[in-house]
Amino acid sequence: MSFIMSMRRFTLLGWLCAMFAFGLPGHAQAAGYENILWSVDWSADGKCFAVGGAWDALFDAKSNARLKAPGLETARPLSKLVWHPQKNLLALSGGREGSTMIYDPATDRGIPLKTAEGTRGIAWNSTGELLATSGNRGELQIWKADGTLLHTTRPEKAKGMTGVAWHPKEDKIVTVGEFIRIHDGQGNITKQVRHRPATKAPVLLLCVEWHPSGEFFVVGDYGDTNTGDLPALQFWSADGRLLKTMEIKEGGPIRNVSWNRDGNLLACASHALLIWSKEGELRHTGKSPDLLWGVRWDRAGERILTSSHLGRVTLWTAKGEVAERVVEVSEPKAEAK
Repeated sequence: MSFIMSMRRFTLLGWLCAMFAFGLPGHAQAAGYENILWSVDWSADGKCFAVGGAWDALFDAKSNARLKAPGLETARPLSKLVWHPQKNLLALSGGREGSTMIYDPATDRGIPLKTAEGTRGIAWNSTGELLATSGNRGELQIWKADGTLLHTTRPEKAKGMTGVAWHPKEDKIVTVGEFIRIHDGQGNITKQVRHRPATKAPVLLLCVEWHPSGEFFVVGDYGDTNTGDLPALQFWSADGRLLKTMEIKEGGPIRNVSWNRDGNLLACASHALLIWSKEGELRHTGKSPDLLWGVRWDRAGERILTSSHLGRVTLWTAKGEVAERVVEVSEPKAEAK
């Protein structure tokens, strides 16, 4: 059985159990998953990028040299990292106590966010004044940029929330897990939907991101080969109406997604780098030797950064061609400046 197929044999219940047993950063990893890099992102000024997962690091965007950041490295392992939309601040989420924080590279210090549980998703609002975290056991929490907790919402019988995204223009939040939930700016649920009611069993959602226009958002899921349900990418309107479904007929789950600056191309981390138009047409496929986990367009919309389950970090062109291998395998040697 191929590694991709074995990955897709999880049911929703099985995956949620695996999240708490080994799948979340902060717990012992299953065989073959010790080097997963879960997330990547570019700084707001485009001068550096960050990588998080089994190891965490900052890199200079021009030279690709690893930068000195011991405070970030001790936060590992991480499940998600996102740069502040304007400032040089990095929001971090993870399953281990103390790994969810707001990290300042200039001081090499972090403001811990004292969550009641580990976190999987994390997202700034458009101004960077507020931060949302989605918890491993179903909590949505909203914080000020100084680490002050404002709101906590736990939907009844909610399981893990795997992703969270803040509307680019409004006080509206979307969380995903076993359901899609739309929240107001205080975390109150305004709508809840099962994203694929026709599937034979609930399918776990892995990621969510708003289109830059704020008119719709995209979600990606795991699929379930036990029931014959393929992984899928879906577009949803801002008020929670399904617009389009694209099944991934050959390949793996959609683990992370990223729109380019103009919102006309969507990059997806899966068995390959999949690049779609905003109309839902597959434009480019970048072949990868291992499974992709993290993905992010640069601020100019010219390059794509990915990370993989084997610890590989790669730069791609906008057409899905490999531009440069930043890290080939596992943790890079300490060449910090």
